Amino acid sequence: MSNTKVSVRQAAKLTGKSRETINTATNDGIISCTLNERGHKVIDIAELQRVYPIVHTMEEIEQSEAVKSDSKLTVNQSSEAQAELAMLRERADRLTKENELLLSERRRERSQLESEIENLRETLERSQQQQKQTMLLLTDQREREEGRGQIQNEQDRKLDSMEEKMKELRLLNKRILKRYKAQQEKVDLLERQQLKSASFWERLFG
Repeated sequence: MSNTKVSVRQAAKLTGKSRETINTATNDGIISCTLNERGHKVIDIAELQRVYPIVHTMEEIEQSEAVKSDSKLTVNQSSEAQAELAMLRERADRLTKENELLLSERRRERSQLESEIENLRETLERSQQQQKQTMLLLTDQREREEGRGQIQNEQDRKLDSMEEKMKELRLLNKRILKRYKAQQEKVDLLERQQLKSASFWERLFG
């Protein structure tokens, strides 16, 4: 131990004294010391022991410092884990809110589609009813004209006009049906997406 030199901090731990006490003793010349390559005081253990009794060993000091280092590391790791957990919770909350907004938007869109489908259904029913009435009127008109044998040009024009209107009604019915089917497919797609999204969030958050 006589050839071992220690710092002021280590000397304080070896003797159980404060660093101020060791520094004062070196400044007053009670304990001799030298400077290392960094300009810090170092004290020979034999010189230290000459003035103050040694109450701890270097092994004990090193073990104590190792325990403190491990404790500090554990605290840092715990803090990092807590910060990461807080970040994950914040991200989960944000995703939940985004999902709720998405579901709300899909419900609103579905409601609009269903309303439009209902309007299309009513329009289709009116168009079909009008087509039926026009067909009945056309048939009745033809029967009366044929029974009388007096088909005139003016009446022919009326019949042609009615037939043209029938064609327009048929075309309108086809368009309404096509649009109705397209809207219904959108509603079905929204339902499937909503079910899929709900299933995903159930798996993610239990």
